[in-house]
Amino acid sequence: MDEARRFLRYVTPGLVFLTETLILLWVIESDVTYKILKSFNKESGVGLVIATLLASGGVGFMFSVFHHWLHWRDQLGAVDHRPFVASLRARGIIRLRNRNSGDFLPDTVTPNRFQAWSIVTGLWHERLTRKNSPIKGADPRSTSLVDLVHSLGTARVAAGAAWIFALLILWRTCLLSTEGWAVARFVVGNMLAAGFVLLCQHAYRRTGEALERVVDQVLDDALTQEQSQAAVPIDTSVEL
Repeated sequence: MDEARRFLRYVTPGLVFLTETLILLWVIESDVTYKILKSFNKESGVGLVIATLLASGGVGFMFSVFHHWLHWRDQLGAVDHRPFVASLRARGIIRLRNRNSGDFLPDTVTPNRFQAWSIVTGLWHERLTRKNSPIKGADPRSTSLVDLVHSLGTARVAAGAAWIFALLILWRTCLLSTEGWAVARFVVGNMLAAGFVLLCQHAYRRTGEALERVVDQVLDDALTQEQSQAAVPIDTSVEL
């Protein structure tokens, strides 16, 4: 089931790209869509389906790579554990060490977004198999949320790519008409494309926020319980 879900998270963005491209072409210039669909004959059959899935997987992987690049841009990313790490340090639950020197880091030295994610991920998986840990029960849900965040972020890229690709096809195959109906279709098509990109971005950010809250809450409970039993802060290393 997990492997199927991970496979689909690469295939789905490619299918989103193909579907949205055809829809935009149909809205703006329906004749182009009909010509594309007619080019696929009935004899293509199973071979066409297999080729489409393979192509979708390849295109989806490329979109995934670009999504990861966007994900780590602070203004475009969805998950930020820096406030949570700062809260744990302020409450004396964890202490950060320099991975190279072993020295404790002063409070004035704060991890960046990627380092905070590494700290939280390390603390989470270190406690994943411990008995009576709330993390074990929450891990399947957090994993599904991770996959969903990835899928929505990649769909955001696919939606933007479909918009650009549809306009390129129209530019190469059609003459721009100044008739009122043609202009209206062009405006509506571009509004739909922009709206879908924004919807994907909103869904990506909201799902990322949900993932962040779930992980922070469960890990906070586990670390607080562990720290109260040990009565000493938990040391974790980070490379700064």
